Parts: sequence; C-alpha cells; structure tokens
Amino acid sequence: MAEAAVSLVIDKLGNLLIQQTVQQIVFLKNVPEQIQSLKTLLIDIQCFLKFADEQQDDNLMIRNWVSKLRDAAYESEDVIETFIVKMQALKKKGFWENLSCFPKRLLCLYKVGKNIESIQKKMLDIEKSRLTFGIDQVLGEGTSTRGEELRKLLRSSPFTEDKDLVGLEEKTNSLVAQLLVQDSSGRVISIVGMAGVGKTTLARKVYNHVDVIGYFNCRAWVYVSQKCSAQEVLVGIIKQVEKQTKESLDLLEGMQEADLERMVREKLQDKCYLVVLDDIWEEEAWDSLAAAFPNVNNGSRLLMTSRYEKVPPYADALSKPYKLETLGEEDGWQLFLKKALAHGLTSESKLPPDLEAIGRKIVERCDGLPLAITVIGRLLQGKSEWKSVLDTLTDQWSRGRKGVSAVLASSYNDLPSYLKTCFLSFAIFPEDFVIPTRKLFHMWIAEGLIHQKGVEVLEDVAADRLDELVYRNLVQVVALTANGKVKSCRVHDLLRDLAVAKAEEVMFLKIFGESSSSFPPSKCRHLLVNSCSEMLNYPGEFEHSTPPLRSLIFFNVAEVKHEFNLSFARFKLLRVLDLQNMNTSYLPEEIGELCLLMYLCLRRTRIKRLPLSLGCLQNLQTLDIYIVGSVVEVPNVLWKLKNLRHLYIRETIKHVPLKFDTLKNLQTLCDVYLDTLIGNKMMLLTSMRKLGVWIERSSRIDELFSSIAELENLVHLELVRYGEEGFPSLIGLSHLNYVNRLRLSGWLTELPSPHNFPPRLSHLSLLGTKLAEDPMPTLEKLEHLSILKLKNAYAGKELVISDNQFPNLTVLQLEHLPNLIEIKIGRGAMPQLRCLRISNCYFVEMLPEELRFMEALEKVEVEDMPKRFITRLHGMDSYKVSHVPNIIVTGTLDPTMLGGKLKARRFQLALVAVSREVVSVHQFFSNLVFIINIVTASNKRNDELKEAQAIEVATKIANGELETGRELNQIGTLKRTGDTRWGSHLDSISSLLKMFNATCVVLSNIAVDGALQHKSQDILNAMHLVSSTTKLLKTFRDSGWDDFLVKVKLFCEQHQIDIPCMNAQYIARRGRSRSHHDEISVGHYYRVDIFLATIDYQLQELHSRFNDHTVELLILSTALDPRNGFMLFKIDDICKLAEKFYPNDFMEQELVRLRIELQHFELDIPNHHELQELSGINELCQGLVKTKKSVIYPVIDRLIRLVLTLPVSTATSERVSSLGLVEEDIAIFAASLEIPVITQVAPSINLHDKLG
Repeated sequence: MAEAAVSLVIDKLGNLLIQQTVQQIVFLKNVPEQIQSLKTLLIDIQCFLKFADEQQDDNLMIRNWVSKLRDAAYESEDVIETFIVKMQALKKKGFWENLSCFPKRLLCLYKVGKNIESIQKKMLDIEKSRLTFGIDQVLGEGTSTRGEELRKLLRSSPFTEDKDLVGLEEKTNSLVAQLLVQDSSGRVISIVGMAGVGKTTLARKVYNHVDVIGYFNCRAWVYVSQKCSAQEVLVGIIKQVEKQTKESLDLLEGMQEADLERMVREKLQDKCYLVVLDDIWEEEAWDSLAAAFPNVNNGSRLLMTSRYEKVPPYADALSKPYKLETLGEEDGWQLFLKKALAHGLTSESKLPPDLEAIGRKIVERCDGLPLAITVIGRLLQGKSEWKSVLDTLTDQWSRGRKGVSAVLASSYNDLPSYLKTCFLSFAIFPEDFVIPTRKLFHMWIAEGLIHQKGVEVLEDVAADRLDELVYRNLVQVVALTANGKVKSCRVHDLLRDLAVAKAEEVMFLKIFGESSSSFPPSKCRHLLVNSCSEMLNYPGEFEHSTPPLRSLIFFNVAEVKHEFNLSFARFKLLRVLDLQNMNTSYLPEEIGELCLLMYLCLRRTRIKRLPLSLGCLQNLQTLDIYIVGSVVEVPNVLWKLKNLRHLYIRETIKHVPLKFDTLKNLQTLCDVYLDTLIGNKMMLLTSMRKLGVWIERSSRIDELFSSIAELENLVHLELVRYGEEGFPSLIGLSHLNYVNRLRLSGWLTELPSPHNFPPRLSHLSLLGTKLAEDPMPTLEKLEHLSILKLKNAYAGKELVISDNQFPNLTVLQLEHLPNLIEIKIGRGAMPQLRCLRISNCYFVEMLPEELRFMEALEKVEVEDMPKRFITRLHGMDSYKVSHVPNIIVTGTLDPTMLGGKLKARRFQLALVAVSREVVSVHQFFSNLVFIINIVTASNKRNDELKEAQAIEVATKIANGELETGRELNQIGTLKRTGDTRWGSHLDSISSLLKMFNATCVVLSNIAVDGALQHKSQDILNAMHLVSSTTKLLKTFRDSGWDDFLVKVKLFCEQHQIDIPCMNAQYIARRGRSRSHHDEISVGHYYRVDIFLATIDYQLQELHSRFNDHTVELLILSTALDPRNGFMLFKIDDICKLAEKFYPNDFMEQELVRLRIELQHFELDIPNHHELQELSGINELCQGLVKTKKSVIYPVIDRLIRLVLTLPVSTATSERVSSLGLVEEDIAIFAASLEIPVITQVAPSINLHDKLG
C-alpha cells in the first residue's frame, strides 16, 4: 500500500523539478538538488516496497516502517507545494511590495531548504532501518496487458453480454415464471444472497429475457445502494420510463421528492411495468420508494436484490424471496476455466495436467463466489505460474482473509503501482455511482496519476489505464461509445469497500457520512462529502486544523435546500474541487488563491457569476461551468489560464466577448456560441481536439470553417443549430482536412454533397436534422466512414443502401426515426459492419434480409421497438441474425400505452382508414381535395386567392368586424389533407371555412376563363410538353451560350453597364482565387459557374418534379380518361395501374375481377347515353354513382376514387394501407374512438370488421 503512495510522491517530485518556480530559485541553488536527491532516495527505497506491503499485515515493525516512509514522502510533497504557493502569492505583488517583502522571501527560501534537508535525513534513517526489519527482497511489478491484445480482449469480454455464465439457466427460468404468473399476489419478487454471489447478474439476465421484454410494456432498472437517495432513484426511473429532453432533465433535477414520487406513480399507473431495485439495504429505503409504485393488479412487478433477508418480507409479505446460493464445485470450476484459459482454449481437455490440481485448489479458496472466481480467473489469464497465486491465496487464508476478501486482496496486490493509485481513486465515488469516464480521466490527470507516454496525450493514456482495470474485472462497464470505448463505468460494492479501506490508509481519504478513518483531520488529503446530513459538519471538522487537502469533492448534496457558503482559505494545496449539484449561487474571490488547482467543476450549481480571480488559476487544466437554468456571467479572464486543457461551458453563458486564442494547451471547448469564437484567432489553438459550437447567425459559419481549417489536432467537431431556421450552407466543411468526427444537431434542409464533407470523415452523427430525402445515397459515398448515427435525422419512410456501399462502416445506429417503415440493404453493402442498433423506430416491421450475409456482424441492439418487431426477431426473422453472437433487446413499445405524438399518429392512421370506407365521408373529402387542388393549381390562381382575401379582410376591418394589431395575421392559406393524418383533414376544412369567400371568387374566375375546361387533365399533352422542354433546355445548354452572350452585351451597352474582359483572370469576391479553380478566366466563370450551372439546376428541378415514377403514374391514369369516347382507354394500362401503384388496396382475386369488369366496362359505358359527354375522370366518377354503375363495377369505381383522392406523390409509400396496421394497433382505436363525425355518418360500422 505504501508502494502506491511513494510512487505517487516520486512522480510529483519529478514534476516539481521541472516547474519554472523551482527552477528560478537563485538564492538557494541547492534546493533543486535537494529535491532531486530526495527523489533518487525514494526510488531506491521503492524497490523494496512491494515486499514490505505484502509482509506488513503479519509484522508490526514492518507496518510501522511503511507508515513512517509514507508520512515522510507526503511531508516532502507538502513542503515543496507550500513553498510554490507562497512564491505564487509573491508574484502577484507589485515592485515596491516585493521589495518590502524581500526579507520574508529570503526567510521562506531558507525554511524550505531546511525542511527538505530534515526530510532527507528522515528518509536516510528509514532506509538504514530497512535491513533491520528484514526488508531485503525485491519483487517485480504486477503484470499488465498491453497494446492491441488488450483491446481485442476488452472487445470480447466485458463490453459484450457475458456468455461465460454457468448455473443460471434454471434459476432464470424460475424467476421469469414468477414474474409472468397471472395473479395479483407476490407483487415484489426478491433475490437475496451474500455479496458477490451474482444477484445483479441473475437479475440482469431475467430483465433481458425475451419473455419478460414481451410481457412488460414498461421497464426500468435503478441502483438503490446503502446510501439510498430517493430523489436520484425516482429520477432514474422517470428517465427510463419516458424519454427526456435536455430541458426536461434540467427540470427533474430541481424537483422535490414528493413531486417526483407523484410523477412516477402517474407514469406507471396505466402500465404493466417491471422495475428492478438493485442492491436495496434497509427497510427505510423501501419506505422512501414504495408509494411511487401503484398496485394496479395488472401483472406489474418489482424485482428486488438485497444482501439482507429481512428486507423482502417487509416489502411484500406474500412473496417468498429467492435465495441465491454460491456455486457448486463443478459449476465454480467451469466458470474458472472460462475466465482463466487464454482465448482459443475452450475446454478442460486443453488444460495442462499439472495446472488442473492447482486450479481446483484456487477455486476452492474462492468459496464458490462468482465475483471471486471471475476476478481471480482474469488475474490468471496469461500467467504461467499459477502456483504462486495459490501460495498467495493460502497466505491470505492464514491471515484470516477467506473467500472473496483473499481474492480481491491478491488481485489488488498484483496490480502495477501505476494501476494501484488509479484503482484507489474509485473510493471517492459513492456506492453504485455511475462514473462518466470523461470526469474520471480529468480527475486522474489533476491528481498526477497519469503521466506522459511518448507522444500519446494524457487522456489516451488514462483510457488505457481504465481498459486494464476493466480487463481485470476490477471495474464494470456501464455504457460504451459507438466506437467501443468506455463511456461510463462503476465498481462492485466489495471492490469499492477494498478501495476505500486501502485509500484511507494510503491516501488519507476521509468520507463524511461513511468513513471510520482513525487519522486526525490535520492529515486528511482527500475529502469526500457524501451525505446531505453531514455536509454542514464539514467546515467544523477542520476548525482547529489546516489539512493538506488535495481534493475536495461533494456528492449527494443536491437535496440541501438552503444556500451554502463556501470558504477555501485554509485549503490552498487543493488540486481537485468538485461542487457539482451543490446549492450555491456564489463562488468567492478567494478561489483565485488556489494556485495549484487543476480541476474545478461547477456543473449544475446555481452560480450566476464567476469571479475575476478565476484568471489567477494558472495551473487549472479542467474548468466545467456547465450550469443550467440561468445565464452565467463569465469575466474575460479565461485567456490567462495558459494550462487549461478542457473547457465545458453552456449555451446559457452570458453573451460577452471571451478571448481564447492564448490557450495553446486547450483540447476541448464545448457548447460555445459562434459569435463568441469569431473574435478569436482560432488557428492559434494548436492543441484543440474537440470543438462544440452553437450557431446563431448563419452568415458567419464560413469564417469559423476558415479559421479552424489548419488545426491539425482538431478531430472532433460538433455543430448545433436549434430553432425553426435550419443549418446554413455547410460547403466549408470540405476545408477541414483533419476532422474525422462530425456531429450535426438541428434541422437540415439537405445534406451537403459527398465532396463537401471533411475528406477524412470516419464518424458522423446526425441529430434532429429531420431530412426529407433519404440521406443514404449521399452518405454511402463517404469512403472512410466507419461509424454512422442517425437520431431523429430523417423524416422519410425508407432507407436504401445501395449494393457494395459503405465498405468501411462498422457501426450503424438508427434511433427515433418516426416515419421509417423499411430498411433496404443492397447486396454486398457494409461488409465490415460489427454493430447494428435500432431504437424507437416504431413502424419498422422487420430486420433487413441482407443481415444474414454479414459475417462480420458481432452485435445487434434493439431498444424500445414494438412487440411485433421483437416477436419477428425471435421468430420468423431469427435466421437473419442466427450467426450474430450478441443480440441485446431492451425495452418495448406497447401501442396501448403510447403517449403524445406517437399515440396521436396511430389514432390518425386508423381514423383515416375507417373514413375511406364510409362513402359520404370519403366523397366529402374527395371533393374538398379537388377544390383545393384546382384553386391552388397555379401561381396565377394563388395570387387571385390572396388578392380576394385581402379585399375581404380590408372590408371587414373597415366595418369593424375584425381586430387589427401586432401578430394578428389575417391572411391564411388553403391546406391540403394529408393522406395519413386525420388532424390535417380538420386543418383543411378550417382553412376552407376561413377563406370560403375568397375561394368562391377564384372558382368563379376559373369558370369565366374556362381554365378548367382548357386543362381537363390532359396529362399526355403535359408529358409531351415536359419532354420538349427538357430537349430545348439541353439544346440551349449545349449551343446557346454565344447567342446569349451577344444579347447580354447588347443589353449592357444599351444601359451603360461595364462589360468585363472575358479573357482576364477571375478573382473571387474576397480577393483570392477559389480553392476549386486554378487561374480560370472571367469568361469561363460566367459560362460554367453561372450559365451552365443555372440550366443544370433547372433540368434537375424538372427531373425531380417529373421523375419516371411520377410520369408513369400520370400516364397510366390517363387510361381512365373518358373524353373523346374513351379514346385512351386501355385495359392493360389500368390493370398495371392498380397492380403497381395500389398493391395494398386490391387483393389478388380483386385484380382478376378488375380485368373482367374492364372488359364489360369497355362495351357498356362508352355507349351509355348519360356518360358520353364527360370531360374528366372526376365527372366519370360522378356519372357512375348517378347511373348506379358504381354498383355493377365496384372494383373500377374504387380505383377511380383512389386516383382522384390521393396526390400522385402518395400513391404507394405513404398509403395508410401499406403501413401494415395490425390487431394490436387497432385495439386502442376500437376502445377509444368517440369522434362525433364517425358516429353520426356511420353508426352501424363494426370497427373490428373494417380494420381487422
């Protein structure tokens, strides 16, 4: 244990030697030499510390020797850092003040020299006594895993679902049966057992069981832990029960416990829910949560894990707890083999004979505890000397440590010294706390636990350290990033207990409300305030002492409602200060006196203004002022923080100019406004790796791109644009040659073309872009793209990936795509895909067929998808993913419990479907659509409509019938009905009522002009016009430039406009040649970039409006045109129209009947005396009804109505019938439909018959 402390001090002494403050000591030149000598002495002693650490439990003298050494090491650190603090204070004084303080300065320098000399003497005495105590053995460092081998092992074990579990199948099935039993008794199902026995593992397996996912439409998992915070638990449940926005999360953080309890109860009231309460300790914890869970007798369950058998009966006397016992000898041995054998050795038969006996004895020492077997197995993987591990366990056993305690102690002792200090740092986090790795890494670096390794940046070294701890099963992964890196983690309670015990001894850690440390307050180096009730005692504890605190961290203090005033006057050696969630609105000026401070977190406090003294924190590396709920005033002093590496601010920061461009070490700058950045010379921030920008004024985004284009270390860029205005042009992204990660948040009208993305782009996230067009045809051309995330990024119904595209894509995430119905993957596409995630895509029915050919696919994640999707996944679609080793299904969407927009959406679909079957309703909306279409068919008619409405509004205002005023917009527009949205039908009716008189005026004009008769839906002539127009444009493009230029020159001469020289070199507006042209002429620019580009745009627009799909639909529809004696009538074309464009409206036998009806129709209708003077398809429809022929030809009548009712753009993919409404979706409609229009028009309709 002293090994870790001494190692830490050695590293800090080395850092002190290179600091400018120490180097500039000229009055006592021997001080740096003394520090170096002290460091060398500690290095010599360190060689023997591993042996001393392992022997001190049995030898009191060795224990005292280790304690003295540790105290001396810390003392040396305190002396040097206190000296630096005093020197920094002197630097702030002016010349005359410094001159007057000169004697004091000399005295200070003299004292520090004497103190170091005294400490060095102590160290020499300690070293001399080493041999006396028999400390003469040098033990090697613990083992460590390095490089690519470690990364491969990490990907295959802790980051994926654990496939090495043994003996849990029967237990899982038993618990699943209890959860799904159809009775109201036993609402609380409990798993009890000792620590490390696998309660959480079993609960997780039950929680993710396919039957459980299908049965419960609402699930949540929360950690309760020993220090139960009801507020945190309730917030955790709400987050999982209902998706939260950033704003709603901020509101949750400030809510009272009673309000949260009521909110949870309301959200669970009508649901069949399963809530897991993991690791609940006391009856009081249950009392604080019980009222939040409604007992609605609908099969809802609570699954509880606890170490104590007294808790479950207290929660539910009718339920018998499931007691989880330790593993039997054979199960324990099998688990050990799976963990200990190297990859490739999968069976006992490949274990060398001499190791089996040793291995079985090791398992015996683990007492059947899965945690102990897992940890020791991971420790042994790759070791050749199993016997030494067995000897260590036997030695621990002889000292009274047995089972898991012995195993964990051995695993800790085996760690290299650099990993021991990292592991001990987990003691500062509360039990069951989910730790963001970003926060963990920043703290490690601030504490001096991470050191430079070659050219690798410190944050990457820290990630490697965490990976090693994860691989050893000392740290559990909670969440991963898209590229497989650890995003958040936690430690098991037993491992945290070990870390706390060691940290209290090694690092003098004190935890208020939990710790039982025996050292005096004056020696405390790390303080964790982990309890609201104890928070007020924290200042008084140190009232009569000035402890050498290096870190001061507050957790679980958000519930303290009164204002808390901070004071740091006596803690001037602080390196880490974390005030997250503290109820304080004031940061004192004295914060500037903490000149050694490296990490300052003010996240989610109520601080309104930062002091000017913030600029004095010259050693600050991380500043987190992500403060919510109010505007924060930040003084323009951040430019003074020359060592700042990470700056997290918030979009609510007060808009003031802030200077950043002096921060040469700045790596992370998040959530800063674009206008704040523009005034800085961003090209000077040469260390910048990640930049997050909020865009307000679109006109300045090109300035941003040009200013950051040369930053070679900038690899991660985030752009956020909220509000109704979409992103401005993003063409400038192509200049960012070094950016490989791009995140766009906010509405985007269209994607940039592939060549306008950063050329090295490998990670792309689109959030809330709501693109109208399928983004895949563009994105699949990004050849380096390996990770793609689409979240609420696309509003369409079909994603299509072409053959052999996305050659390097490894991760694809599709989340919250509300209208998506189908995912099509071409043959040979995404050959490297390893992970596919689909979440909250409610209308997606099934997985793509092409998945079964993707051999590289390792994981499929499905979250919050409908039951029908999950049922297919485990049923008829299972063959598509049978080769995938890891399939994770979490959450399910139940249509009967849908909330908000999605429920309304399904209701609208069903309502539209029913309305089409009611003739009067259908005919009404057919006429409505017809009227709106002809009134708004041209710009001329739109202008007439606006003019008529303006006249009507002016008349009403003059007569006092309408009010005027700001924001009272009296001019409206006619709204078309959406094919699948009933709400749009109401909007359409309302708009027509509001504009009824103006609409009548336009209709009268049409009648007078004979416009409708002139058009008469002559679709073939329109298509010929489109074709001829296209040819004329192409001819003009190819050969019209010269004549056009002559006309332009003539126009310029007539109006005395200067004519540029066409042979001169073209110069861009900003005075330099554009990057994509090399010395082009003015003539070339006007011909290519203006003339040809304009015509190309017109051709593209013409093609998009009249594409092959639309043209074919229009042409086939003309086969029903009754004019000129049904001259265009073609049976084959009409059958093709029904079969190709309305496949879901006609069953196979109806298509056969359609052809038969058409044969009779062709002979009958053209000769009917009442149907010979028809001028359009709409009149044909009316005539069939009038003559009762619609009864004789019902299939033809239905096809004509479909052609008239639906816009051409919605003939197929947007049809309600193609959405596959299933019985589970209709159930809610049948139960809740109370729309008056339906009950009045069709009182006899049986909804189940119509919709089934």
